[in-house]
Formats: sequence, structure tokens, C-alpha cells
Amino acid sequence: MGRVPGCPDGAVELQHRHAEYRELYVRWLQWATLLPFMRTLGSRKCNVQNAHTCNNEWWSYGEENTPMIVSYIQLRYQLKVYLQALFEQIHHTYDAAVTCLACGCLSSGDDTQCTEWEVYLPQKGQSETKPWTYRWTNETYAGGLTVTVPAPIEHVPLFYLGKREDIMSGCVF
Repeated sequence: MGRVPGCPDGAVELQHRHAEYRELYVRWLQWATLLPFMRTLGSRKCNVQNAHTCNNEWWSYGEENTPMIVSYIQLRYQLKVYLQALFEQIHHTYDAAVTCLACGCLSSGDDTQCTEWEVYLPQKGQSETKPWTYRWTNETYAGGLTVTVPAPIEHVPLFYLGKREDIMSGCVF
């Protein structure tokens, strides 16, 4: 798991100051869904003379984005048991590279209106036979490959290793 500069606990404070960052807000929220902490904090300045004058709730980032934001908040709760188990394992083994989810959300701030994304799916050992599964279509891929998948704003490229039932039940490995 990578860290974000200025966020030592692996969390990202999601905030948005201008209307043109609504897509970025959605992408950051998608990414934050898989981090140890998922928060939407901060304040927006609508009036230069008076700070903190804009609404900053997740539903204030545009009606078109609300269904996507809600879907990722729901996904966070669906993955809660799994993510807790995963981060507990990482905490005890100090193995920040251990993961059963691959997410190609944010790599560069220059990819606005991205419609596809290239994702490297790590090989989980020489004898690993579990495939990576693209969450949105259930298409499977072998580890050790780079694949290109659709990445509309509604669906961040998200893969899981193993069975969906295991992920949803909290089974890490």
C-alpha cells in the first residue's frame, strides 16, 4: 500500500475547492474506499473574503456524482470485514506489499476524463493459481500481466484475488 505525502497514516483528506475538481473528488473517494481510513474532510472557499463558505458534504459535489459517491460508500461497507482483516495482517507482518485488491485509480493528475486504464496485476508467488478478477465484469486474468480495462468515472479499475465470496466474508488469504 502506498502512502500519500503529508498523510502519514495512509489516509487522504478529500476536499474540493473548485467545480472543475468534481471528477477528481470522485476518483479520490474511489481510491479512499480501499485505504485504512476513508474520510471526506476539509473546507471549500467560495468567497475569497470569507473562508469556509461552501457546503462540503459528499452530496454537494454535483447531482451527477451523487450516485457514484454513494456506490463507493456502500462498497466500503461491503468490504469492511475484508479490509479490517487485511490491514490487521499488514500491521502484524509489516508487509505493506501484501494485498488482494489491485486498484488503478490515481497515478497522475493529468488523466481527467479517463475512459480506460492500464493496470499491472502482481504475481502472488510462483505456485499461485488464483486469478485476478475484474470486479465490474467478473473477467479473470493471470497474475504478472499488465491489462487495459475500462475506467469510466462510475467504475474505478478494481480487481480482487480469489473468490468474491471470500473477499466479502473477510477472508484475506
